[in-house]
Amino acid sequence: MLACEVHPDLVEFAWVGGEGQGIALVVYLLQGLVHVLVEGASKRDASVMVGHSEHNQTVHFSAGTFDPAALVGSICDVRVAEARTWYLRGDIEGEPR
Repeated sequence: MLACEVHPDLVEFAWVGGEGQGIALVVYLLQGLVHVLVEGASKRDASVMVGHSEHNQTVHFSAGTFDPAALVGSICDVRVAEARTWYLRGDIEGEPR
């Protein structure tokens, strides 16, 4: 089981090869729950928070009812709603730690 509470059936592994090197890309499918270290607000939209998952993936999510400034430095559970090329987008779930 992965450390970020994503059931193995919800994860798809893709191998991308280039010049003899294989890179494992983990693609989280919808409804995956990831733990995110919140780094701050997005440069383009102050209502969107940005952080990184345990696997160093960039995650964008709305602060919801929480104070955005209070979320910085905390770890939040984020339910993934959309997997984009360079980031995941989701919604905060539960209380930040």
